[in-house]
Amino acid sequence: MRRILAIAGRALRLRAIELPGQQDRFDILEVLGRGSMGVVYRAHDRETNAQVALKSFEHIHAEQTFQLKREFRALRDITHPNLVALYELFADGLRCFFTMELIGGTDFFTYLASSTSGTVPGTGFGDRLVATVEQLAIGLNACLLYTS
Repeated sequence: MRRILAIAGRALRLRAIELPGQQDRFDILEVLGRGSMGVVYRAHDRETNAQVALKSFEHIHAEQTFQLKREFRALRDITHPNLVALYELFADGLRCFFTMELIGGTDFFTYLASSTSGTVPGTGFGDRLVATVEQLAIGLNACLLYTS
């Protein structure tokens, strides 16, 4: 087993993953989020000397890995201000992860909840929701145009 990630100077071992040439490449700085499929970390990429978001998938099956690779390759060349940039995908069949642009800010629901009471026109929850969904639709449209 190769050590490829380190958390605050302490090794984090990824089970069942062998990535030649990737040993100690990423320093994990913090956990950004957890979901049913895996974990997203803020990481430092020693190769590029940049902070990235590293999304790790656990318990992924071969068919899911194939699908993820196909979708990742189709989307990684898309550049649009409303879309996060995808960098690299690493997979060995049992576990995979990819790196992407690290975006500052807050999550969707916290952003919406932080709207003012609506005393100033255009600042209420509904206004913020509509503006956010419009931006999401523009990004989704960019994906659809690129992949069709």
